[in-house]
Amino acid sequence: MTSPRRLFSLSTAWPRAGLSLAAALLGLVLAASPALAVDLAGAQQDLEQLKKATKASATNDDVRGYLDAVFNAYKNLAGPEKPAEGASEDEVKAWESENAKFEKARDDYRDDAEKLFLKVLTLVKVENETNIRDDVNIRAATILGELGPVLEEKARESLSRSIIKEIERKLTKVKTHEVNSEVLASAFAALGHLNDPDSLEWMLKNHCHANEVQKDYIIAAHRALVLFTNIEGKIRYEVVSTFVKVYGGVELQAEKSSNKAADLAKKRFWDDIKTHTIPVVQHFAGKPTTAEGSALATMEEFTEFMREHKNVRKAPWEDVEVGK
Repeated sequence: MTSPRRLFSLSTAWPRAGLSLAAALLGLVLAASPALAVDLAGAQQDLEQLKKATKASATNDDVRGYLDAVFNAYKNLAGPEKPAEGASEDEVKAWESENAKFEKARDDYRDDAEKLFLKVLTLVKVENETNIRDDVNIRAATILGELGPVLEEKARESLSRSIIKEIERKLTKVKTHEVNSEVLASAFAALGHLNDPDSLEWMLKNHCHANEVQKDYIIAAHRALVLFTNIEGKIRYEVVSTFVKVYGGVELQAEKSSNKAADLAKKRFWDDIKTHTIPVVQHFAGKPTTAEGSALATMEEFTEFMREHKNVRKAPWEDVEVGK
């Protein structure tokens, strides 16, 4: 198989007409390959190519291909080879010095890469009031969510805050085009995968409501909330109690037998969001069941459930060790 690095070299040498194909092939090879160590110099080339690919003239294939190349480098940068067992003290000290330089350069590279991932998350090229960059927005969001295992807790928190800023600044109240609902869902999902409780609280504060105009944002947040794991009991209690308070009445109104336009609109709204809303309360309440063993599946049932489980210090809200 042609190596990704060799393919990259070919892509930079090709004329513009061939760049999109080469970038796309690069992404396919990286996706199909096991983790491949990447040298820092080559990784910097990937980064520069991605910067160029964010320009308006670049195709989506260009952007996707170099996104994947930078993502691969982000995870798999190769530092200096560690001395073999029995190496001299001077060899070990030399390696330690080189490795410290590498770690600094790697961290700088990752900072630059994250900035580009965030840029591509909200990259826009509008044609006929449609953003034709939707698919690369979604790919960037997926990559951002997958950075979690590489990052320390503080870095995950910082990245989550940056994603929230991008959502608030560039994916909200957009006037040039309608934001694709799957772009929203992917951006919110990235926050769920990064698993920062502050992001959960942000979603609960800003996207747990019944404003029908904001339906796509509500659905995106609710789809993401079920991705959070190992959340402490008092926060899980807050989520379920808030959802019961906000959506219990919405469900009740939707069940009215009425042909009035306003009532029909409320029914449509609930029909649209309930398949994403009910799983949230199921998830944070610990997937409770009825006496017959069936899952609680309505806000009415969860309203009763909360009446019976008011004590945040008792099940299902008490905190337990992960895996127990």
